[in-house]
Amino acid sequence: MKKLLLLPIFVFLISFSLFAKGVTISVALSPAGSFEAKAKSVKGTIKVNGDSVSGSNLYVKTKSLKTGMDLRDEHLIKKLEYKKHSKIIVKKVVGKSGKGTALFSIRGIEGKVPFTYKKVDSKYMKANFTISLKAFKIEGVSYMGAGVKDMIKLEAYVKYK
Repeated sequence: MKKLLLLPIFVFLISFSLFAKGVTISVALSPAGSFEAKAKSVKGTIKVNGDSVSGSNLYVKTKSLKTGMDLRDEHLIKKLEYKKHSKIIVKKVVGKSGKGTALFSIRGIEGKVPFTYKKVDSKYMKANFTISLKAFKIEGVSYMGAGVKDMIKLEAYVKYK
């Protein structure tokens, strides 16, 4: 009986630890709907010094992004030009007191993106970004009458030390 009660707790802890190491990109569609693209991990580490954070060269492999639909995955990585740009890179991160800026490189195009962050445990922090696709020259994304809205939300769990 005790083993049956522990199973849901064990499953929850495993799923949380897998989720906590990854990235979730929330994409709104027009006229309606949405989807998420996920990657299991962010490579790289953030350094914490008091209430300040810094880091460089964090990345997610472009082909690691999964939406749950193979065709949409193919369209996504093609739009991100994965053959030329195998990674989505955060070249520089600077933050203080829960707010900061990150210099992203998406498809070889650089842009500063503000973000908020907080520690979630002794190893990981969560960062939230709102990114304009137009700023990275990603436009006209549509399929069968549903188009991607310009602003996407990105949530990343990143190791810190």
